[in-house]
Amino acid sequence: MKTKVIIVACVKGGVGKTTLVAAMGDVLARKMEQKVLLIDSDPQANLSRRFGYDDRNPVNNSLDVYMLTEMEALNGKGERIEAQNFISPCAKYSRRLNSKAKTYENLDIVVADKVMDQIYSQYAGTGNAGSILIKFINNIKKLNIYDYIIIDTQPNISFIMQELLKAADYVITPVTPNVDAFAGANSIGLAYNKALEEKRVYNPDANIEFLGALINKNKNNTIVSRELRSEIDHIWKDNEIFETVIPNSQDVESSEFKKAAPVTIAYPASSASIKLVAATHEIVDKINKLEKKYKGAAQA
Repeated sequence: MKTKVIIVACVKGGVGKTTLVAAMGDVLARKMEQKVLLIDSDPQANLSRRFGYDDRNPVNNSLDVYMLTEMEALNGKGERIEAQNFISPCAKYSRRLNSKAKTYENLDIVVADKVMDQIYSQYAGTGNAGSILIKFINNIKKLNIYDYIIIDTQPNISFIMQELLKAADYVITPVTPNVDAFAGANSIGLAYNKALEEKRVYNPDANIEFLGALINKNKNNTIVSRELRSEIDHIWKDNEIFETVIPNSQDVESSEFKKAAPVTIAYPASSASIKLVAATHEIVDKINKLEKKYKGAAQA
């Protein structure tokens, strides 16, 4: 089994990164019967809360605990703990565990806690935090358990983001209908190029594929949305823009704050859910075509 690592990133908050990660995880695991791990690397812990995690009651196997444990081990102050001990089934945190147990049976998560922000800041100059995260992801890949690892990220270009990009196979950036979000998408493109260049210093054959920009929270009949789409079409290559466009929907917000579940579970018939399902299929199709291309090139 080859585990595919997907990072969803944008430097602007509120563009729908977490919504996309949660929905992708749900659709891949529940509808496409893939084994999926979600990793919340954002100290805001929005993805963790989406599955019912309450950061007011911290657990001892969150990502920040792993990072602290590894850093202490590097300094000779403790022992390492295996990466798989920090993985939890999504059903563990569900507010409606009985109804979600089967729904989440192929879906696991590594939760985050707000203390992670302090860890990132404390070790920003050492590079240790970034290398620890890469090692964490690579160790999970070696388990050969998951078809997909999907990572939710901070809304900024930090050294952590740069390191996470190096661990990725594929990158997706959501874009909302405003100029700032589009500028943020361009920033991710630049960070992706830098990560790929640095990755190839150690492995000339290494690759990271930028799958494209996914337009989210789109209001079909507004001038701003049409102008933004026109701008993206003009500046970016056609294969770097997803055909599927996610509409603006109040159901997304309701699923986040009232249901503690991905919108695709809380409101499966909503317009946003239908399009998120379509987007996930489009993402998988793109990945399959690229991997078929790589395989053909390797055999040539």
